[in-house]
Amino acid sequence: MNLMRDKWIPVKRRDGTIEDIAPFEVTNIERLGFWLLVDDKEYFITFADYPVFKRATVEQLHEIKRIAPSQFHWPTLDADIELEALDNPSQFTLEYNTPQRLNKKKP
Repeated sequence: MNLMRDKWIPVKRRDGTIEDIAPFEVTNIERLGFWLLVDDKEYFITFADYPVFKRATVEQLHEIKRIAPSQFHWPTLDADIELEALDNPSQFTLEYNTPQRLNKKKP
């Protein structure tokens, strides 16, 4: 990917303005996680912190949509990541909820 040559993506913000955002891609998948290149910055997403990705196929990891300038969604995995959580992990509590846990009634 060449961020200078490749087409940037226009995104409509909530306030109605249009902002061009850079392309993104999963650049490498390793035993402990995968690398996500966004806006000329690379993030390592660990399977320990984001277990929803651990059993994902290569195809599922590459099925990523940028739904906002700082938010990514994997539709086939029903998973989301905010760049702010990757930039400042100490400010966010990571908790993965399976559909079974979400539907479980508290005593």
